[in-house]
Amino acid sequence: ALIIDFDGGKRLTAIKIYDQGQQIKQYDLYYSYFDSRTNKSELITLSDRYLLRLRLDSITETGTRAGQSLRLPAYSFAYDDTPLPSRMSPNMDYWGYYNGAKNESLIPEKKHVNGIRNYNMPGGDRNPNADYMQAGVLTRINYPTGGQTEYIYEPHTIYGLPTLNEEYALQEFATGVTGR
Repeated sequence: ALIIDFDGGKRLTAIKIYDQGQQIKQYDLYYSYFDSRTNKSELITLSDRYLLRLRLDSITETGTRAGQSLRLPAYSFAYDDTPLPSRMSPNMDYWGYYNGAKNESLIPEKKHVNGIRNYNMPGGDRNPNADYMQAGVLTRINYPTGGQTEYIYEPHTIYGLPTLNEEYALQEFATGVTGR
């Protein structure tokens, strides 16, 4: 199968298990793409590939039991459908998750507040955003038995450090560090 999101990219299509040189089981992996293109009906261009990300959709087990060939029902996977930006986008938080910002740079904005002279060094918003960080994450595994596991994610939290874009918090932090 053609891999269109990455030059020379490869994907794992099967896992084969052998016992004394005889294949006894195989897991087949099936994929599609997260597609963040605005017009999905058009042919994929070279620049579009940065808007595509490989996604594992299901895994099916095949094998033999008592000489009979068998194919078990699939494990399938569900993902959050919030569109992702280009893979080369600087719109991410400090941990690399999409944050919905419209950044020009990965260098974060820096505000300096000391009560006498305040200045702002422009840069990107690298703060986490709980809504956007969900984009493309695994939300559910459906098991062949009919059961399922659902996943709920929450953003990272740092205790004891200021919110980077709040002047008051920075002033309090600077005062506490320097003791002034």
